Amino acid sequence: MNKTVISNQKHFWISKVDPRKLGGYVYGLVDPRDNSIFYIGKGGGKKAQGNFRPEGHLEEAQKFCNANNEEKSIRKRDREKVTKIKEIWERKRGNLVELILIRWGLTPDETDHVEAALIDACKYNIKPPLTNIVDGSGKDSHGLRTETTAIDIIVQPLTVDRNLNNVWLFNITKSIERKENYYDATIRAWDIAPKYRDIPGYAVGLENGFSRVVIKINHWVPDKILPKKCAIDGVEDNSSEIGSQLYEKNFKKILKFNKESWGYGRPWALNLFPGKVQFIRGNTNKDMLKIE
Repeated sequence: MNKTVISNQKHFWISKVDPRKLGGYVYGLVDPRDNSIFYIGKGGGKKAQGNFRPEGHLEEAQKFCNANNEEKSIRKRDREKVTKIKEIWERKRGNLVELILIRWGLTPDETDHVEAALIDACKYNIKPPLTNIVDGSGKDSHGLRTETTAIDIIVQPLTVDRNLNNVWLFNITKSIERKENYYDATIRAWDIAPKYRDIPGYAVGLENGFSRVVIKINHWVPDKILPKKCAIDGVEDNSSEIGSQLYEKNFKKILKFNKESWGYGRPWALNLFPGKVQFIRGNTNKDMLKIE
């Protein structure tokens, strides 16, 4: 019988993460068909648990498939897990096992306790679903991450290697919470003084201080729903030579210059230089400021 590999899945998104940022972590393997967690494990930390331990499950499943599902090819404790992965791969071509980080940035002892608590809870088979009103501790700094929301541990701080003039920053956090997409949340609707409307440049939509979209501004136009406000006529430009300097970056070192203004959702305009920033709008100090 020919030995075949059912899926070429070898990595999760976590392979893009600098291991030093993770510390100890607890993760879940997710069945994409019903979004259910079917395996909980731990990685990272000082106990040599493996920074990219989740990738090992995919490798185990590949070996199991290549051995024509011979049970002797896999440890008894891993049999149910790899059989589940194989089932996901087989059920529909292109199906991939998904990964979430449930907690990260943990000490070894914390990692052990979190993993144990989750396994106990899941094996007890909680039904109906949890009714917790308050989220668990550590949500903001160590909380659950998916491929979509892992930007704060994947991205690098903003650094540019050239002068970029007229870069607009827009706080789109609340719009994203309302389920708007990044582009639409960034282009409308803003209070922009007439003196700024003829300035070409780039618009950057920031969610919790991280850039989610870069848009090349062609024109400012009256907003269709709120005509007294402005909207951007522009095109998404994440991957261009300039756009890639701004896309998926951490802007928090710039936001610290005027947190109060940013909190009100007022767009900022600035000129960026290697290691420095100059505000056009958003800060009364128009001098060159060092980004530390």
